[in-house]
Amino acid sequence: MSSNDDVYRGWTNWSYGPAFGKTITLTSPNGLYLISFLTLYVTFTGTRFWVIIAFFVHQEMAKWKDTDRVCIQQQMVLCNSSTSMSAAFSFALMVYAEVKKWKKPPPRSLQLIAIGLFTAGAFTAASLFASRVVKSSSNETLIASSNCNS
Repeated sequence: MSSNDDVYRGWTNWSYGPAFGKTITLTSPNGLYLISFLTLYVTFTGTRFWVIIAFFVHQEMAKWKDTDRVCIQQQMVLCNSSTSMSAAFSFALMVYAEVKKWKKPPPRSLQLIAIGLFTAGAFTAASLFASRVVKSSSNETLIASSNCNS
């Protein structure tokens, strides 16, 4: 068994080729920090991505000539929602109120719910797949021993 000082930190596993074989060997705590950081980074990126999407959808809706009460409410939700799930929930409440009152949902709200849910689902999946950076099946290290070539 070797100590952590004998383990190469960056090397190429040639059985996977020069591109996919690039390997960084980390200690267990550092590997957990890396996975946690990647998960938080993807989650933060997802919330910022929603803000960008909401801005563009809001600006497109602001160009419309004929705006009704529902359109103005949708623009307010787009301006004030910080995450895609909160926006989708607000749009769902709007659909529920419209169905209760007019017996039919506005199709724009259904499209906005779908955009919000798709964005939330995509970045949730990306956060879960961030742990795939660690290959537990190929638990290989490259040892630099002082006893080699002797």
